[in-house]
Amino acid sequence: MVTVKAGAIPPLLHTGIDVNTQKYSKIRFEMKISGGTSIGASRAVLRHSGWEGDDILFQPTADANWHEYIIDCTKSESWSKWSPQGRIGIALPVPTQGEIQIELKTIKLEK
Repeated sequence: MVTVKAGAIPPLLHTGIDVNTQKYSKIRFEMKISGGTSIGASRAVLRHSGWEGDDILFQPTADANWHEYIIDCTKSESWSKWSPQGRIGIALPVPTQGEIQIELKTIKLEK
């Protein structure tokens, strides 16, 4: 669990991996956000080489329930330019007031 306060820089969970972009095209994960109702957008962070690349914005739900998110990575030009130095991850949302608790599980790549 991660606690994020209003005004924070969005926490970034990422890994540097060599991705077979011909085989995989989506990130699937479950996330639960508790403690607030008004949050900003999240981003799927895709970097094809070092820190070069494009993000994909999505709006998560903050209702203290688990929600599944499926991000189509092909919507980022970074996916077609992937290199062994690429990075993939999730920039977590930030509340507009107060603080929220964020839990993540079962993050995986899919076809």
